[in-house]
Amino acid sequence: KLRESEQLYHSLVSHLPHFVFRKDAAGRFTFVNERFAAALGRPATAILGKTDADFFPPELAAKFAADDARVLATGEDLELEERTVLRAKAGHMRVSKTALRDEAGRITGLQVIAWDITERQRMEAALRASEARFRAFMGNSPAAACLKDEAFRLRYVNPAFEQMFRRDAGVLL
Repeated sequence: KLRESEQLYHSLVSHLPHFVFRKDAAGRFTFVNERFAAALGRPATAILGKTDADFFPPELAAKFAADDARVLATGEDLELEERTVLRAKAGHMRVSKTALRDEAGRITGLQVIAWDITERQRMEAALRASEARFRAFMGNSPAAACLKDEAFRLRYVNPAFEQMFRRDAGVLL
């Protein structure tokens, strides 16, 4: 039963579409899943025992170490989005760091689950840019324009629309 449980755990963690790894209190990797090892371009055996400083630019390694130190000092989970570089490729990750504890409750290290959100952030930036263009266009248009929802309630009116239907002009909707 124990062997089955370990195989199930290992299979799950190794094949998740996320990076999963553990570090000891000194910041050394003690476990990495296949996806994380592949992202670093090294076999797991070449990562274990090393620190972030062995794989990331100094400023990122220092930031990761500071975040780790916070979790190790407080025992509180840390959820964040951060810029990272993997194999010279910049991107953004969603990261969840949690403390590992021994049987006595002492913090012995931390575990991390992270996933790439670069494409989501690109899409959100494109949406913000599109919304800004829409508002700039509609805000400067001499034509009165409005948007209504499915119940025909006004959800957006541009300045020309507002001007046309001003209360003091005697025209109300």
